[in-house]
Formats: sequence, structure tokens, C-alpha cells
Amino acid sequence: MSIDDAIAELYRRHLRLNAYLQEVVDGSRFSPARVAYLLRLHSRSIYRMVRLLRVRRARTPTPDDVLQAAINQALDELSEDLGVEL
Repeated sequence: MSIDDAIAELYRRHLRLNAYLQEVVDGSRFSPARVAYLLRLHSRSIYRMVRLLRVRRARTPTPDDVLQAAINQALDELSEDLGVEL
């Protein structure tokens, strides 16, 4: 499995988890502890995806500065949203 395949698979799983989490929050089907657990899974998913994106970026530097700036901005925004250094 290539790193791009791993990123794509993790992203698909993250989208499914995101949709499930939205259903849980909207429907109040679970206890606050269960919702907190799902939110932790959600943040771990983002963290792993960011790590894979950084590994890919390190392995294949992009000559296009605009793309590089967009990736850096996305990583910075995720870092702010999660409240952790990425």
C-alpha cells in the first residue's frame, strides 16, 4: 500500500466517523462519555492523517510553492482547531 493509498483510506474512514459522530450528536443517542470517546477518535484520525501528509510531503517535495503554502496553511489550521502542535 502506498502512502497515498493510506491517506485516501484514512480519509474515507474519517469521513464515515465524522458522519456517524454528527448523527450521534444530533440524535443524542449516547452518553456524554461516549460522545467524548468518539471525539477523541475523531481527533486521532485527523492527527494520523496530518502525520501521513507530512511524511508524504517530506518524501516528495513539491516544486509548486502555491501548493506547498496551501498544505502548510491547512496543517496550521488543523493544529489550531485541535489545540495541539502538529
